[in-house]
Amino acid sequence: MNSKLSYAVPYILVVVGALLSFGASFVPPGDSLFFPQAEAIALKTYRGQIASEKLIQEKGRWIFSFDLRGKEKRLHEVILDARTGKVLRQQDETVEQAAQEVAAR
Repeated sequence: MNSKLSYAVPYILVVVGALLSFGASFVPPGDSLFFPQAEAIALKTYRGQIASEKLIQEKGRWIFSFDLRGKEKRLHEVILDARTGKVLRQQDETVEQAAQEVAAR
């Protein structure tokens, strides 16, 4: 039990810090998944290691975005609905596509 709590606390602190810096209008829904739950879904969708993860608002919907690196060292993006955990989309990404995505935000 303590290991689960110690795993979740850093994520909660990061999310709370981000919310405080962006203001109340950017607050994710109270019924959204926690990062560990979303990570488990992303890793079931695509086997690999998490290279990056974000909770962001996109087109009025809160989503988790995971970049996973598989055995072949390619990036694979998995997008989840933050409330339901439903996989909205997934795709292979080149390094150039990932850099363009970061630059666009």
